[in-house]
Amino acid sequence: MTAIQPFTPPTPPAAVVELRLPRDAGAALTLASHGYDYTVTGNTLLPAAALRRAIEAAADPNAAVGALSALYRERGYLLVAVRAQVLGHRVTVAVVEGRITGVKAKPGIARFYRGVEFDPAVDNNALIRRNLLAEAYATRSGLGLKPSVAPAPQPGGTELAVDTPPQPGFKPVSGNVVLGNYGSRYVGGLVLGENLAIHPGHGLEFTLGYSHGLPNLQRASAGSRSDTFNAGASIVTPWGFYGLNVGHSGYRLGTAGAPYYPSGSTDTFGATGSQLFYASPALRLSTTEGLTHVAYKSTVLGGAYTLADQNYNYGSVGLQLGRNVALGGLPGAVNVALNYNLGLSGQRGTLVYDYASAPQAHFHSWGVNANWVQNLPRGWSANVTANGQWGLDMLPANQQWVLGGYGSLAAWNPGVLTGDGGYLLRTVAQAPAFGWRGWQVSLQGFAEQGAVTNHYQAPGAAGWQMLADVGVGVTLSSPWQTQLTLTAARPVASKNVGAGVRDSLKPIYVVLQQPF
Repeated sequence: MTAIQPFTPPTPPAAVVELRLPRDAGAALTLASHGYDYTVTGNTLLPAAALRRAIEAAADPNAAVGALSALYRERGYLLVAVRAQVLGHRVTVAVVEGRITGVKAKPGIARFYRGVEFDPAVDNNALIRRNLLAEAYATRSGLGLKPSVAPAPQPGGTELAVDTPPQPGFKPVSGNVVLGNYGSRYVGGLVLGENLAIHPGHGLEFTLGYSHGLPNLQRASAGSRSDTFNAGASIVTPWGFYGLNVGHSGYRLGTAGAPYYPSGSTDTFGATGSQLFYASPALRLSTTEGLTHVAYKSTVLGGAYTLADQNYNYGSVGLQLGRNVALGGLPGAVNVALNYNLGLSGQRGTLVYDYASAPQAHFHSWGVNANWVQNLPRGWSANVTANGQWGLDMLPANQQWVLGGYGSLAAWNPGVLTGDGGYLLRTVAQAPAFGWRGWQVSLQGFAEQGAVTNHYQAPGAAGWQMLADVGVGVTLSSPWQTQLTLTAARPVASKNVGAGVRDSLKPIYVVLQQPF
């Protein structure tokens, strides 16, 4: 009979961990300050000059230890401990740099924390950045994110544990149905839309959207046709967000377009990316990029004559900054985004004319978006936005700055002003919501000003066209999450616009939404 042999686990091979250290890492620092002779050992994270300044500003050893501890915390090194021994006028300071020696998390979440083990340079900001990406990944899987640290089995080590409890009420498939009169005046002014979001897990999200104009419910859009479809897929990775999207829209004017009956269609395909470059408790900095193909065609007489055939590609790069702010002790947030668009295609279709008044395939434009959300006393809040675009060429139709409509000069119909460049300023004051037995009513007041201009100015033409309005909005929410929003605005100013523009008014916008 063969004897049972005891199992001996294999001995793991020796591993060398390369530490990224400052140039003067580990060198002992000696200095005299306020009658004490200091020797500091164990520092590998901060420049010696920073430690020297902190000690020289301290009146005694206790103050010096406190100043060094505060300095490490200020720089984001929360696992560092500072200890000191005082013998007469000789002070020996030991810096004990704790390190993350292990990560305990589900495999999908653990990917976001690769590289933090045994790296002394990992600070609080680096962990915040990883936490934000991991949280976005977890949210798409119906999970929360609760990171914590605890002593590891290794002496002086710290274990990072990332718990992912289930999110109550998470729906892998969700969406909403929207009905509202926010469509184009002459093409399906009343719009029925459906939106769907699917979260199968693993950081994935799929979106579908479809809207159809209901033309015969309004006289101006009688006989018209309007349909829009879009689909997208995106994924959250340790390196950022990446996605693909496609879209199609088509329209045909009805009675208002007789006898030529203009029609058109737009097809788009795009790839996008976004990277969270830096994060701290109060600041976020990210970069964006994208590549998009657009095919736009406009015809009359049932397609017998082409007005525009714009088929082109363009690339985009951008920078986004977000920062938490406080006003009178109340929290707020400021977000700013800057992007640059560049046409990448050669001349084709109707984008073949080199003169200044014609749209260009190789176009350039800048865009900026700024937003400030601020809590106010007594439950009020304010939202200030400033968006703009500057075209350095005559732009293709789908790149133009368009104003008018729901959320953009609400006193007028959609598309009342268009140009190669322009801006929109909008200020909203939101009152505290009033609730009763699951029902809720909220009120807001707003003021808007927007303007457009064109890169090419014909002789005698106005450089800028401007409109401004003020308005109010009421939102009623039911216990079943049904939401009815009424928005009405009235003009208060205009500049360099004709009577047709001034009179293209919208009495009220009504939008009904039902999530599922």
